[in-house]
Amino acid sequence: MATKDDDQKKLQQKESEDNSGTKRGSFTEFFRGLESLLNTIITVEEGEQEQKYEGESNALAGRLKTGFSLSIKTNLLDTIPRQPSEPARVVTQRPMAEAEIEPFVDFFNEQDHVLIVVELPGVGEADIHAEVNGDIFILSITNSNRTYTKEIVLPENTDASTITKKYTNGILEIRMSKMQHG
Repeated sequence: MATKDDDQKKLQQKESEDNSGTKRGSFTEFFRGLESLLNTIITVEEGEQEQKYEGESNALAGRLKTGFSLSIKTNLLDTIPRQPSEPARVVTQRPMAEAEIEPFVDFFNEQDHVLIVVELPGVGEADIHAEVNGDIFILSITNSNRTYTKEIVLPENTDASTITKKYTNGILEIRMSKMQHG
């Protein structure tokens, strides 16, 4: 079996024999270097943990010089410390997740009033609770199937005392007048 030193000596000998500087010589050097690289990879696979491969090449009659360095390592997973894993636990209870879903809301800020249109399919009118707290309109819906909550910041000149509600076929319309400045 050839060693790395033997491979490099052969490569240097071949380079000195065919250092003509022509394009053909450059290709020959390239393939010889590739052969040496593959031999290094085979050496690493046969048992060595790490090999370094360095080289340089002259091309175009010495006007172009290239250099490279390559390190090949194997069995890296063997060097990583491993911790024993715990056996999987069996979960007998299903996880419970509560989701609070916000309804689809359209907000219209008109000149003389504010209009809020909310889509609430499958919700009874008795389950709808609307209130104004400062400048925040709070809509909450609670029934046996779901919980909805939506908060909307109202324009500062909204008159919360003029709130009117209309609920038809799952569509809630809430209207509030604006205070006139004058």
